[in-house]
Amino acid sequence: MNDEKRKQLTYNIIRGLPGSMCNAIDSVELFQKALDNYKDCSEKDVQDNLLYFLKHVVPIAEEAGVFMGIHPDDPPIRLFGLPRVVSTREHVQALLAAKPSIHNGLTMCVGSYASRPDNDIPSMVEEFASNVNFIHLRNVEKDKNSKFFGSFTESDHLTGDIDMFHVMSTMLKEQRRRRAAGRSDLRLPYRPDHGHKMLDDLRKSTNPGYPAVGRLRGLAELRGLELGILKSGILDKKREMEGLVDAANKKAKLQVLSES
Repeated sequence: MNDEKRKQLTYNIIRGLPGSMCNAIDSVELFQKALDNYKDCSEKDVQDNLLYFLKHVVPIAEEAGVFMGIHPDDPPIRLFGLPRVVSTREHVQALLAAKPSIHNGLTMCVGSYASRPDNDIPSMVEEFASNVNFIHLRNVEKDKNSKFFGSFTESDHLTGDIDMFHVMSTMLKEQRRRRAAGRSDLRLPYRPDHGHKMLDDLRKSTNPGYPAVGRLRGLAELRGLELGILKSGILDKKREMEGLVDAANKKAKLQVLSES
């Protein structure tokens, strides 16, 4: 690799990191200095800071009518040894338990969570649906043959490792539940998050993942999926099936009680 490519690679890596680290655009030394600020921070330290923040800020959000939605670590793995604290089911459970409230919510970025092989996305979406305030519907394919944990490639929105039908139907079901409960936060906004360059995008300079046409294509596909689910009546069928299962379980419990 020649010096010019090495410089470009350094620039790309540093620009992908948050905060003051971006100021070290052309200097590995400044970049290392920025990293050294966190060398004594453990995962517990960072998590404790987050929980402290939530305990004090969520009550203010409740007063102001703000519905918070924390985005997962992206990617949900350690980078340069820095701790990550919004990457797994256990992380989410901890931050929600810090201050239980509908105002202490999540941005359910399924693409971020799914890039980590040990995250069960259908299960997580179902478990945390009632805590979701914003949805990012990006899809990924995990690089199964990579030697790096958490390596992935962004796929089209309706292909990839994530069952987007399951995610969308679960969130529509949650929206219906909120409407029935008279919740003011019944709307669950979503975005396609990223997209691939296509057509006119190819002639423009855009931030990686944010081409206009590619994202609009993804949004159109997702809106089509949403409308298909709603028009199919499948949510009503699921509710009927759940009612039958509940009735069968109650009947089985009564039979056991009568026999005992």
